[in-house]
Amino acid sequence: MLNFNTPIIDTKEYSEIEISEIEPILKINLRGKNRDFITKIGKELSIITPVDPNTSSSNEKLNLLWLSPDEWFLYSNDKLDIKEYIKEFLKFTFSVIKGGKIHEVASVFTFGREDLIPDMFIPLIEGINSENNDLNKLIYYFKRHIEVDGDKHGPMSMEMLSYLCDNDPKKISESALIAEKALLARISLWDGIENEIKTKKDNYEKV
Repeated sequence: MLNFNTPIIDTKEYSEIEISEIEPILKINLRGKNRDFITKIGKELSIITPVDPNTSSSNEKLNLLWLSPDEWFLYSNDKLDIKEYIKEFLKFTFSVIKGGKIHEVASVFTFGREDLIPDMFIPLIEGINSENNDLNKLIYYFKRHIEVDGDKHGPMSMEMLSYLCDNDPKKISESALIAEKALLARISLWDGIENEIKTKKDNYEKV
């Protein structure tokens, strides 16, 4: 069984120390060297990209902090509105990372990602109009994942899992059980994304 401690949801006080959950915010590390990259950041984010050491710039929603001549730290002023289905997926993922046995972690990695991605991406590619030049990079991304995970990462992860289980019936059973949970967690995640897309599409069509 996995040991999973839920996050703090209530403010707690111990002597003069107060402990409370901090809502997550957007944080992204940006790296690029040429002037076009710097200009593109500013244009896309509607923010002036700082180019002098130890300086920063901001707008109503974002802050951009200079880290080095080719690196910036972007963070949001707003708390992230994380959907419940995403929270549940993340909780499961980090519960495995924190409390899973090594063969359980390997099983989730193998069956919840590496072995799964080719079968997940192939139908997506078949449904995309390949003549749409705007999607060329996305199609390349999918095809590359199918190639690498199907031909290399998938078989390598299966070999790793087999090595870790070492024909031990208990480890094999535990690996199978957690793999099923991983697949159910991913199905719930994608169902949530699909429902949100449909809702937004319906709202858009009404307008």
